[in-house]
Amino acid sequence: MCAFFDIYTNLKKIKKKLEEKGVPISYDDISSNFEVKNNVRLTNDTLVLVKKDNGAHITVMNWGIKFSEKYPLIFNSRIETIKSEKRWQIIFSKGRCLVPMTGFTEYRKQDDDPPEVKEWKRKNKIKKNTPFRITVPKAPFFFAPGIFVNINQRNFYSIITTPPPPAVKSIPYKRSLSVFPYDDAVDFLFNETDYCLDKISPFTGKLETAEELKS
Repeated sequence: MCAFFDIYTNLKKIKKKLEEKGVPISYDDISSNFEVKNNVRLTNDTLVLVKKDNGAHITVMNWGIKFSEKYPLIFNSRIETIKSEKRWQIIFSKGRCLVPMTGFTEYRKQDDDPPEVKEWKRKNKIKKNTPFRITVPKAPFFFAPGIFVNINQRNFYSIITTPPPPAVKSIPYKRSLSVFPYDDAVDFLFNETDYCLDKISPFTGKLETAEELKS
């Protein structure tokens, strides 16, 4: 599952790239004045694309859905659950969004580390899982699909996950966000619900992984 991602770009660059692909873009005052955080963590506010009229609209939402105090924070939503449960199907049909990012972080458990990494960790007294930054080669940014809800007049989103993509089999983890290249992602906001559900699957394109071990 994804709990960290980065976005080393800004609203103007996102808008320019999408308009080059013929996608009309609007944005509100909140997003135009929003200071983008390069490293995004749970409950941070981030830029998000949603459907508005006949175009895509950039706004700001908070990462993590918490329906009430008795419910846990939902920051990832399994596509299998969305497909199988009516409540989530309704949310998906009414509240789809796209989250721009330039990379995301997944972790390899210590038990899955190769021998040389285990030895290095032992010598440096490191007992943490190994982080990997995952990116799309040569892409200025990409999108992760999500769902959002409005709670007390604020919008909150959760990133949709799938089984890991084939390109990162070297990192044995169980869930991954779905990756949409920026140039063909926006139809996710406008097409019929069934089409959009089928569109979400493990990414089959090329991904780059960088092991980020630090002593």
